[in-house]
Amino acid sequence: MAAMPRYGSRALIKVNQQQKRLHMTKSKRPLPTLRDYRLIAGPNKSPLTYEQAGDRVGVVGVCIYRWETCRRVPNMKNILLLGQAYGITADEVIRTFMYLRDGVIHWAK
Repeated sequence: MAAMPRYGSRALIKVNQQQKRLHMTKSKRPLPTLRDYRLIAGPNKSPLTYEQAGDRVGVVGVCIYRWETCRRVPNMKNILLLGQAYGITADEVIRTFMYLRDGVIHWAK
């Protein structure tokens, strides 16, 4: 069995062997990651550094890195602050910690 390609660190993309096309999530595009949101959260859609993002949330930049790489999961207070800092809803922040495999949504470890 061939290995499944990955997009970012979350959404797995299923390859349909007969049609040779990518099947992604329901909206036909991969789930964005926290990193994707951080890279467009600055003024004029410019990227934020870990430290700048951490200052907006009130944590150190290492915490932002750990959340993006799923080494840690933020608490609800920080999820709300991340949403405000990146200009997205808390629901979108939570979705970045989930991925799709075989049609089932899993929580990132």
